[in-house]
Formats: sequence, C-alpha cells, structure tokens
Amino acid sequence: MPPVEFVLIGGLAALVGAIVQGSVGLGVGLVATPIVTMLFPSLMPGAILVIALALPFATLAQEVRHADLRGLGWAFAGRLAGTPAACGWWPPPRTASSAS
Repeated sequence: MPPVEFVLIGGLAALVGAIVQGSVGLGVGLVATPIVTMLFPSLMPGAILVIALALPFATLAQEVRHADLRGLGWAFAGRLAGTPAACGWWPPPRTASSAS
C-alpha cells in the first residue's frame, strides 16, 4: 500500500495534469512529472507513463462518437512502425562481422 502522502500529492498532481491535458492537449507530463520526480523519484518514469498511456484511452472512450477512427488507425500503424525504428531496434545494428 502506497503511503498516504503519495496518494494525496501524486494524485493531485496527476489530476491537475489531466485537467490541463484535457484542456489544451498536453499537460500530464508537464505538470505531474516534476512534482512526482521531486517527491518520489523512485517511481519515475513508470508512474507518469501509466498515466500518459491511460489518459488518451479515457478521452477516446468519452469522445468516441466524435473521433476520426480511420485517422486513428493510421496513427497507430505509424506508431507501430516508427517505435522500433526510433528506439534503435530496427533495423538491427550492424556488427563488425556483418559490415564487410
């Protein structure tokens, strides 16, 4: 069970960040990350990544009637293709033996 201080302070920071993100499109990382990092550095980056992953799905569930689902499909396809390349997982790095 997390300490009460974390639940109160971290939860409030996440709430304010979610409100800002819901208003202007970004914010959970800008508002909650510095606060959680200063007070609970051992929880970073996992705590913010969970919030940053869950918030867009909650927004989509609320606004699914107004979402461009076809465009969302293209965005997810691009993310699936681009993430391995951006992380350096694809194409596989060349070794000295395969370079020649």
